[in-house]
Amino acid sequence: MLSNSQRLRRKIAMVEDGLAQAARGVWLHPRLRELYPEFLYAVHGITRATAPSMHVAAERAKELIGVDSIAEPLHAYLAEHALEETGHDLWTIDDLQVLGHPPSAVLNRIPSPAVAALVGTQYYWANHLHPVAYLSYVAVLEGPQTLEFLESVIERTGLPREAFSTHLIHAKLDIHHVKAFEEFLDALPLTERHQEILGVNAITTVGLLQRVFEEVLERFDRSPAMHHPDPDLQPAFATA
Repeated sequence: MLSNSQRLRRKIAMVEDGLAQAARGVWLHPRLRELYPEFLYAVHGITRATAPSMHVAAERAKELIGVDSIAEPLHAYLAEHALEETGHDLWTIDDLQVLGHPPSAVLNRIPSPAVAALVGTQYYWANHLHPVAYLSYVAVLEGPQTLEFLESVIERTGLPREAFSTHLIHAKLDIHHVKAFEEFLDALPLTERHQEILGVNAITTVGLLQRVFEEVLERFDRSPAMHHPDPDLQPAFATA
């Protein structure tokens, strides 16, 4: 009999080929050196909303205590991890600043529709369906690149190592986070209804995250600024 985490991972595996292809399109792009800031803007758009959206899901779970058997442990897990995720978006702001993009430019930029859809869906499921759906979002997003791969990217692009702090930190932390997450998920007394909700959001999240990667590539292709970088940014790139 499959565990809760195995069932969820199996559902994700059924639909992740497109996401994997889109992610490779970004990470293996022949002009990743120029594309990378655009990717970081998308990463920031997601991470700035992680703690707030997780907090909303935690509060919704709290409202269900006494009504739903998983509500109490779900609230405790989400509340704790919302605190842990707080401030992670500042790492991405720092990364972009290394590349010559000031914090004001990052914070004033309108997030992409794909990012808004990805994050906004989590608010909807938590508020209008069940906060257990948020666990699928966690399962899909906490799958970082390996340190070895990131080292190869840094060498290939020649960009400053300091511009990869977000990814390097997550590559170290998320290994432990994934194990703890799966242990937590396996201990929950999930009903078939809970399992169904997890499956729906897993498939939804994979598709929306795929769209985020695709949109990064589309924005890069149509942005003259990305193809002709501001000369003022060159010193930052040259520090590698």
